[in-house]
Amino acid sequence: MAETLTSVRLDKWLWAARFFKTRQLAVDSITAGHVELNNERAKPAKSVKPGDEITVRKPPYEFVLTVRAVSEKRGSAPIARELYVETETSIAAREKLSLELREMPPHCSKAGRPSAIGVRWKIGSARRHLAMMNSKRAWLCAALIGASACMPAIATVYTIDTRETTANFDVRFLGLFPIQGKFLRTTGTLVYDHATRQGSIDVSIVTTTLVASTVRAQASARGAEFFDVEKFPSIEFKSSRFIFDESRLMFVEGNL
Repeated sequence: MAETLTSVRLDKWLWAARFFKTRQLAVDSITAGHVELNNERAKPAKSVKPGDEITVRKPPYEFVLTVRAVSEKRGSAPIARELYVETETSIAAREKLSLELREMPPHCSKAGRPSAIGVRWKIGSARRHLAMMNSKRAWLCAALIGASACMPAIATVYTIDTRETTANFDVRFLGLFPIQGKFLRTTGTLVYDHATRQGSIDVSIVTTTLVASTVRAQASARGAEFFDVEKFPSIEFKSSRFIFDESRLMFVEGNL
């Protein structure tokens, strides 16, 4: 009689449960800290048994699972789903995020012409004062991709392309341990005159779409010690000055 499995390696279980196409992809994700076993960072060889809780981060989504069974073989999708049950909280969070992503505005375009600009924002040197949403001055680095070649000679209003925009953050817990992540939804408008090099930017960052490198880091970043997303569901930025390096736009200075 074949012996019934009571436990299996974490990477093998994730592969059998069809969260990753190969075991190597599962190993890479575990090593990168995107998988936690019972709320702790684990190694690929860590044993998984029924009743364990596994958190899998596959941006932009996060899955919190309770292990129902273990297997060393990869079967069909219906068989794989028998190995676990996703928590109700996890399902609700994914559905909420999915709805928010679907409601994002489409790629911006200007009356019959292709989208002229994609913008990537990076919050630089963000510390706790930024997380607590005070009104001190902050810097946002605006990498205006291909802007010089695409901008017309008159001031034009553009809607920031949400799907091509990321707002990144880098904070430190207790001033020592780095927490890095990003916000998945950033909206706003850009008014810019390439000829006069004048314009303005208004940006709104939805803090509830925050994701971080690990589940624990994400919980900390969302909490009252940092961004406090329950109290501050959005970050508003209004530009006050564009800064150039010769003819190239380098930074946008403004207030949060």
